[in-house]
Amino acid sequence: MLTVRIIPAFLLAILFLHAAIPCAGASPPLVLQSSTESSSLSGHLDILEDKTSELEAAIREQESFSYSVSHDLRAPLRHINSSSAILIEDYAADLPDEACGYLERIVAATRKMGVMIDQLLELSRVNRTGIMLSTVDLSALATAIATMLRESNPRRRVEFSIEEGVLVQGIVPC
Repeated sequence: MLTVRIIPAFLLAILFLHAAIPCAGASPPLVLQSSTESSSLSGHLDILEDKTSELEAAIREQESFSYSVSHDLRAPLRHINSSSAILIEDYAADLPDEACGYLERIVAATRKMGVMIDQLLELSRVNRTGIMLSTVDLSALATAIATMLRESNPRRRVEFSIEEGVLVQGIVPC
């Protein structure tokens, strides 16, 4: 028997974020004392501007890649979904119940893949939008994953033990 437990690993991310965000009223980390330090700072700012430009270009490239991939994946999914739906509609009476069940799972899986593609595009847009804290039901997520795993391999016998009501604060796009 396999037991799945949810461990709040998000705490590490919260600690990291807390350490990276300065406290209100904290003194600035750098105080200029001479013109040498000022020119050194100017050089560092130039480097920072260059790195920022490189990062912005990489983000644009990633967004373009995500957009292309999502569109390239949608066409085959539409064909799989529509072909499966046609088989169900036109030949359900001639097919064994098990075969109809498999076709229904194919249709459900293609819909889920469509949602995942939408989420990929949404993730690529997070760079341009804000994020906020929101309550995330980890129990529901774990249950959905367990259901998907059971459906993907029905012959495998695994018992999941998922605690109900595990809620956390997570970062989600606005």
